[in-house]
Amino acid sequence: MRGKGHLLVIACLIGFCISKQMEGWLIISGIWLLLIIYWTQTRRLPVFVGFLLIGVMLFFSQYYNYLNNDLELTKGDQLTITGKIIKIERESAQYRSFWLKTDSDKVKVTDFSNHVPDAFNIGATCQVVGTIEPLERPTNPGQFNYSHYLMNYGVYHQLLVDSNQPIQCEGSDAIGSIIMLRERILEKIDLSLEHDVIAMWMKSLVLGERSAIEDAYLQLFQRWHLTHLLSISGLHVSLLIGLLYGLCNRLIGITKETTYFILLILLSFYPLLAGGSPSVWRACIVGFLNVLSWLFHRRIQPIDFLSISFILLLLLQPAWIYHIGFQFSFIITFSLLFSAKILRVIKGKIVKAIFITILSMIVILPLQIHYFYVFNPLSLLINTLVSWYFAVLFIPCMFITFISIFVFPLFLPLFTFFITIFHELFLNILLLVDQYLYKPLVIGKFPIIYVIAFYVSFYTLLYKLEKQQFKSAFISTLSIIMIMTALLVRPYLNPFGKITMLDIGQADALVVQLPHKKGVILYDVGGSFTNDFSSSSDRLYQQVIKPYLFYEGISKIDAIIISHEDHDHIGSLAYLIEDFTVDHLITSQYFQWPDGLKEKLDYYQVEHQMITSRQSFDIAGQTFVSLGPTKDWLDRNDNSLVLYTTFANKPWLLTGDISENVEVDLIHQYPNLEIDILSVAHHGSSTSSGLLFLDALNVKTALISAGRNNRFQHPHDEVIERLLDLDVEIYRTDHHGAVQFIYHEQQSSVTFLPFLP
Repeated sequence: MRGKGHLLVIACLIGFCISKQMEGWLIISGIWLLLIIYWTQTRRLPVFVGFLLIGVMLFFSQYYNYLNNDLELTKGDQLTITGKIIKIERESAQYRSFWLKTDSDKVKVTDFSNHVPDAFNIGATCQVVGTIEPLERPTNPGQFNYSHYLMNYGVYHQLLVDSNQPIQCEGSDAIGSIIMLRERILEKIDLSLEHDVIAMWMKSLVLGERSAIEDAYLQLFQRWHLTHLLSISGLHVSLLIGLLYGLCNRLIGITKETTYFILLILLSFYPLLAGGSPSVWRACIVGFLNVLSWLFHRRIQPIDFLSISFILLLLLQPAWIYHIGFQFSFIITFSLLFSAKILRVIKGKIVKAIFITILSMIVILPLQIHYFYVFNPLSLLINTLVSWYFAVLFIPCMFITFISIFVFPLFLPLFTFFITIFHELFLNILLLVDQYLYKPLVIGKFPIIYVIAFYVSFYTLLYKLEKQQFKSAFISTLSIIMIMTALLVRPYLNPFGKITMLDIGQADALVVQLPHKKGVILYDVGGSFTNDFSSSSDRLYQQVIKPYLFYEGISKIDAIIISHEDHDHIGSLAYLIEDFTVDHLITSQYFQWPDGLKEKLDYYQVEHQMITSRQSFDIAGQTFVSLGPTKDWLDRNDNSLVLYTTFANKPWLLTGDISENVEVDLIHQYPNLEIDILSVAHHGSSTSSGLLFLDALNVKTALISAGRNNRFQHPHDEVIERLLDLDVEIYRTDHHGAVQFIYHEQQSSVTFLPFLP
């Protein structure tokens, strides 16, 4: 089995496909069994190894059925549960979110009380009294599926703590003790470095505490696909092993055997000290196995160590197969090991480093696009330079400085002085690069057929390079380029248009995508406030609007039309123009600028156009006609920009927040106006959508954007009753989530697709 450990990984993955009955699982498992028979018949594999591979496949095909729902609970159930804390998601003085493992299930607990429990830590046993609430599920395309994430870990229920029954916690366990030790070490770092900027980087690179890094830097690293450098990996563990070996064996004079035992002990609990992410577990298991091989003088292939760590981690936590860090870590490492022969041929350390960086970036490209929908081509170069800086200079300095805190504290001021100078210079250069050279490709969805074609071409390329068949390798390279080009060109060949009413709670956002990607138009871009309603928040923008636009492959917006200046219609505009190319902003002539917004539009060179009543305007071939406001109503809601347009010969009316007075005026101004699809005004408030207005327009379908259980109780019952009495089909975001209107550029048939069933 030596050097064949990756076959165990393949058997495990096929078992996973069988357990989830993924598309094509019968064909895949059949081919796998035929290959095993062929290998054993031709003696490429011993018979017992063939049986072992079949056994691993069958084991994992059943093992992944472990995620079951033993507790039969429904919304509103009140109960008392007792269990052990296995994960703390968030914690503050007024809010706690954690997972509790009971005898039969796992439950997410949410506590908004001001009472901080005693002994609140990993491993503590807690008694909780509360009410069952449904898991938060996505209601928009492209939105993060938090409920699916929890269910992958076996968490099927959420318990909202009764504020009159404080959580009672006591005790701990071995894992909890290590976690508390980690907290004390983090405090020691802060005290020793006096909350210096270097402290936040040390906590991330040595102890895996990425939350210590400022959001601005995290977003900077995310934009350039550099976040892998902030996760503890094989590089970090190798440096740690090297430093400790040199310290113990070279400086202190401890024997090799004793040093090896010290390293084994450290690698046994370092994953918990470093945050317990899959990448640090992988690195430590591989490091542990390597030290064992040194201790017992056994030569084992690196790919076998990696394969063993893969199997062990999935036995430890099966849900990690869904974890992005787990996937990236193993795909990159396996690819590097499979490319070992190529690396041996490459001459020069710089060329080899460039090859490794490019290989690491390309091999995860489909996953990168699948999760984030974007790719930054220049990041290939930036990754090479930044990875070199981190690997050769910054990470070793962080470990040396960390050890100095406990061994050579007198040298700390000297170390931090020079490290701070060089690292601030590096960050400033990276910020300049980000400001002037950040030009990402927003690709959108990566269909599975493209993923398969990509990886077939990519691994064919590596195989041809290993065999030094450069002409064939060039053809494989061209095929990869053609796949990516087809992915980028695909939207321009699509004859279907799409209008999406996003579910952003008690706010409005309508996204229009014209056929063949001729244009993208937004009507209103509502936002959210902070919890205390004191200032604007980017929560809705970051969680719904931006992910949806990226999911659809949108990077350029032809026009944003704002009905009026209320925050629930304009709150995300400032964030949009920072992240997307926006050509035009269109408002009514009575629009009043919120503070600072006009200056931001001027800075990003967004052209502003004010529309008057009865004026028509064209955006990428789509014609809109302004029906109002016909005068200054001296009210921002009534001064909403009302627009008429048609899609697939179906007339639409977009109404903002107009009241019944404006509706009556519209009927008088346009007595022959008839509408098929109406964007219902003011989230379905009873101040709008009067019977006279609805009856005169002869509306067929009504779209209502309203938040679930909103404090205004929108949409009001009388509005819904009016619509139903007129046989109007109703789609509302609080019931249906996002609602999409799909049409063909040359056909009259249309389809409404609610995101929620």
